[in-house]
Amino acid sequence: MKKIKILLLEDDSDAITQFTDALPSDTFEIAGIARTLEEGLALYQNENIIDIAIIDIFLQGQPNGISFAKHLHTVEATIPFIFLTSSMDKQIFEQAKMTFPYSYLIKPFNTPELSFAIELAIEKFGHTEDAFSKKETVFYNDAFFIKHKQGLVKVTIEDIEYITVEGPYCNMITEKRSYVLQISLNKLMNDLPQDQFIQTHRNYTVNIKMIDTIFPSDNLILLKSGAKILLSRRLKEGVLSRYKIYK
Repeated sequence: MKKIKILLLEDDSDAITQFTDALPSDTFEIAGIARTLEEGLALYQNENIIDIAIIDIFLQGQPNGISFAKHLHTVEATIPFIFLTSSMDKQIFEQAKMTFPYSYLIKPFNTPELSFAIELAIEKFGHTEDAFSKKETVFYNDAFFIKHKQGLVKVTIEDIEYITVEGPYCNMITEKRSYVLQISLNKLMNDLPQDQFIQTHRNYTVNIKMIDTIFPSDNLILLKSGAKILLSRRLKEGVLSRYKIYK
């Protein structure tokens, strides 16, 4: 399971401690902590995959958190962000609102508030309203966020071995765990890169990077993990056409 990586812009040591203590370490990872605008911009640029930013509006006594949020709107690979503040100033709120944050929390916050804010931010960023309340999935930045128990599970595209249909649901199989998703295979395929995933059977879609051996005469595919996947006669030619075959 991949952890949700958080960039925290906060210059108050007590608030940093409260924040890190509030989130379960098996689900979330603080990828970086910045105490100034400059540190925040550097961390965001250098860190490969940030899933969400938690931003204190005031850094070093200045509303530099708003400046950081404005920067996120100028980059192509943007991320959702949440504002934290102890300020009740209406003018500051209006300035912050113009950056379109995904949530706005007043300090001191509590753990459920923070968890709900992160869920809603990821959900809205993935353009899927009420997905987590229905235990569905949210997709963005080459990863799926799946509601599991009391938290969110991050599954990257590279982690997926194959997907199989089970009645009205899909079962997404990864190396460490499988996830039952309330979504059709056709809809799920729209979120998967077509050059990496291929449907081999009406009930199976496979990550082609996970394929070890194809047995055309037996209508069978063997994955690197040892899993056996059905290969239908109708889809066989399309699967084999992905490869240059030497005899």
